[in-house]
Order: sequence, then C-alpha cells, then structure tokens
Amino acid sequence: MNSTGWISIVAAVVVVAVIVAVVVARARKKRMESQRVEAAQLRDTSAEHHMALREQEATAASAEAEARRVRAESDQRAAEAERLEVEAQRQGMERDAAAEESQTKLRRADALDPDVRTDKEGNRLDADGNRIEGEGHPSRDIVGDPDEDPGRSRRD
Repeated sequence: MNSTGWISIVAAVVVVAVIVAVVVARARKKRMESQRVEAAQLRDTSAEHHMALREQEATAASAEAEARRVRAESDQRAAEAERLEVEAQRQGMERDAAAEESQTKLRRADALDPDVRTDKEGNRLDADGNRIEGEGHPSRDIVGDPDEDPGRSRRD
C-alpha cells in the first residue's frame, strides 16, 4: 500500500470519526433538549400541584377558622344557658320562699279569723273537719259562727 492509500484510509477513518462525532453530538444535544422539555413539564406540573396545595391549605384554614367561630359561639350560648339556668333556679327558690311566706301569712290570718276553721298548725279545715290541701290561696270558707253550731268547734 502506498502513501496515497494510507492517506485515503486515514481520511476515510477521520471522516467516519467526524460523522460519528457529529451524530453523537446531535443525539446528545437532542437528548439534553428532551430532558429540558421534560424538566420544564415537571416544573409546570409541580407548580400546579403547589397552587392546588395552597388552595387546599387556604380552604382548611378557612374551615378551621369557621369551626373556631362556631365553637366560640356555642361556648357563649352554653354560658348564657348556664347563666339562665342559675337565674331560673334562683327565681324558683325566691318563688318557693315567697309562696311559703304567703302560706305562712295565710295560715296566720286564718288562725286569727274567727270565721275560718283551722287546725292547730293554722291549716284550713273543710266542713267535715278535714284539712284542705294544695290550694295556693284558699277561698274563704266561712262556716258560720261557731256559737250557732254547737257540734262544730273553731279549732280541732
């Protein structure tokens, strides 16, 4: 083989090497561009997910705030209900005391009234001598003058 043959072979090898290098460089460039596109798509998807996550966080925070507001309102209503229950109990006790005082005064008045038959405790008695129970303010049972009916006494 002469030097022209060797030069042709070397030139062919160099040309093939350059072609292979160009093809590899283009493939590498194409692969890198493809990776850039895929990375950009992943970033876009990630950004969309991040926005959705922020919206979910805002919704959750809003729900928590609403729950706190409703809980506070409920606590306030429970406190008001408790206050009203205490007030009702106090008024009930006052009512019971006033009713007892009223009954005591009525028994005392009945005991003093010569026209009303009462027992030793001041409770009214009916025409048969039985205690009249459960009346808040008994009607005046005037049984007449005890002197007119010798079978009946003013007190038993």
